[in-house]
Amino acid sequence: MSLTPLGIFGIGRMYNINTLKSIELMMKHLGLVPTEATVRAVADIMYTSSTRLNRYSEQSSENFVMYWKAIAEAMGVPDRVLDLIFIGNSQTYAFEQERYQNMQYGWDAGVRLEPKMVIQTGSGFDGGIKLTLFGDYGAFLMENALYLLANGTIELNYFSGNITPLTFGISLNGNVRYLPEDYRWWVEGLLGINFDTSTTPKFDIDLGGEFDYLLAPNFRTYAGLSFVNNFDMLCFYAGGNIRLW
Repeated sequence: MSLTPLGIFGIGRMYNINTLKSIELMMKHLGLVPTEATVRAVADIMYTSSTRLNRYSEQSSENFVMYWKAIAEAMGVPDRVLDLIFIGNSQTYAFEQERYQNMQYGWDAGVRLEPKMVIQTGSGFDGGIKLTLFGDYGAFLMENALYLLANGTIELNYFSGNITPLTFGISLNGNVRYLPEDYRWWVEGLLGINFDTSTTPKFDIDLGGEFDYLLAPNFRTYAGLSFVNNFDMLCFYAGGNIRLW
């Protein structure tokens, strides 16, 4: 039998802004100028998509049509419902939307406490506690041309049933994306630094980057380079996707 209660206390807040960026991008591809009021109105609809699209109906397609009608009306273009419904079929839109995947904005910091108790038949009782300090930060720099997402943890773990009862770890991770005005390309860099007394090796650093370029709507290319396991391993990859007919 095991019992692991969990308690967390923190300040600040991280917001997922992928939906907001997608709305701005939709309006851009429709030739519309996004405003704060319009983006908020559309976001209110998209955030309730589960309720709207799963409303009981004898014809579920009606929910789908009404959902996109509501979005078109919120954008001020009620006659362009079809453009919105099929905008995801645009290769250019799909490529540009990937620039904003998994984006978060804001900051938070806190402490997590996890006591653990384990009772095993024949071996008695083991117990311990894990204390974790954590923090996250996401923001745009250089007039929204550079995006930064960083997080870190400091962890102290004690468990009497382990060979090494007391362990200590630090983890730092960073993600940087350069988003130029030219939608045809963007660059992403990743950095991970970990130190953990319970692993071998105790120190590990990973570094990587990727370049994506849209040569034409039907021709996408990419290339990446990564160093892992304290630069012991080097990985280079490149490729693309092209439709000829």
